[in-house]
Amino acid sequence: MLQTVHRFFLLKGCIALLGLTTLLGLSACATVQATTGTSQPTTSPTPTPTPSNGNRSLAASLPLLLKSVQALSQAQSVHVDVNGHGSLQERSGQRLGGGVNTTYQVSAQSDVLIPKQEEQGQVTVTLAPTNTGASPTTLQASEVFDSQHLYVRVGTASTWQVVDLTAQLQSAAKGLQQDLPPSQQLLQLAAQHVSIVDHGTRNTGQQRLHHLTVTFDRQSARALALLFPQPMLKQALAAITFQQPLTIDLFIDEATALPVRLVIESQGQVNIVAALGTNGTNQQGKIGSQASTVQASFSLTITLSKYNQPVQIHVPTISQRAQPGATLS
Repeated sequence: MLQTVHRFFLLKGCIALLGLTTLLGLSACATVQATTGTSQPTTSPTPTPTPSNGNRSLAASLPLLLKSVQALSQAQSVHVDVNGHGSLQERSGQRLGGGVNTTYQVSAQSDVLIPKQEEQGQVTVTLAPTNTGASPTTLQASEVFDSQHLYVRVGTASTWQVVDLTAQLQSAAKGLQQDLPPSQQLLQLAAQHVSIVDHGTRNTGQQRLHHLTVTFDRQSARALALLFPQPMLKQALAAITFQQPLTIDLFIDEATALPVRLVIESQGQVNIVAALGTNGTNQQGKIGSQASTVQASFSLTITLSKYNQPVQIHVPTISQRAQPGATLS
């Protein structure tokens, strides 16, 4: 059971690391546009686009991306649904094919209070080893985030594990503020490693959606890592190798500029030891596994809906929380 729980969190960690370039890249676009002073006010109308099938210049696409980021940041709440699938191949050192090969299906739903940075949700993951003869395993977890603490309950456990994130979040926020690369460097990186295809708009139900495809090339994670002096972020990005370009299909509501759906796909490799900044011996002892490198492919569809509807975050009471030192079962 512990090894299965490990793979569950290893899966989430790999997807998070591989998706980090996506978030940083889109944030970089927004930062560059804001600092150059060419962004459009959020109250200005969105011009009706002309459908196209060719590459759109990065500069031409940035106002729409920035407007969407701004609209999302000004929303009060959002409901998020995630569905995805892919595969994991664990490797130890230089040995190939000696680890566990696993396919997975993941589904999750979450409600987010955006200004308060609070969130609660559930995730279900089905892991199916393909080279061990083991039966598929389905794991379920609930989690609550109250901007300072992360509460996690695996399966039907009666108590919630508590992770105090206060110091880590303050340190990360301070590091990002101090170490964010100059806008000119981010713009140059985006011009070299990011391409955008504008598919124009189409009617879907009651919505008119603008469809963009943003592609990060295989060198984007390493190139971004070189710009960040912040050690932990640098080593996390440097540990990622994209074996296929990372693509994001982004669908934006023309009426509100809010993102409605993202489809993220790629295949990559994460050096777990390098990402965590530990040596091989310590890492193996900590996670109870021989995997030091994980190759992952993934396809995630993220749907955002129910903007600005009332959300109540239910933080576990003190009596529901596990005692310090307790471990996940």
